[in-house]
Amino acid sequence: MDNHTHPAGDLPKPPRVLSATEMYDALMGEIEPDLVSHNVLTLTEKYKEESPEERAKRAERYTNAFAAYEERLRRYQEEWNMQLKTFKRLAVSYIEGKDRAGESPDIEHLETSLSS
Repeated sequence: MDNHTHPAGDLPKPPRVLSATEMYDALMGEIEPDLVSHNVLTLTEKYKEESPEERAKRAERYTNAFAAYEERLRRYQEEWNMQLKTFKRLAVSYIEGKDRAGESPDIEHLETSLSS
């Protein structure tokens, strides 16, 4: 995940929201490339010559890959939630700073950022 540090005075940016496919592919791609979304439909052809023993080993590998994926997804969600909390804290500080300085922040821009 990206670290969102910003120059003083700039409205902070919220953490990037990935689509479900982007998130799945990013996490699973590090674990088991066969199971990335664009590869799944090619597996039958790719492994058409494998023996029953090889197929059983691959199935076990995939089961382990999904377990590892679930753990990485959990950690990813925790990290994203921490980044969101940091963003919210920085956004409030930004608003308070603008208010103290007598400047009115662009509320529409802020609302758009907060709802992203």
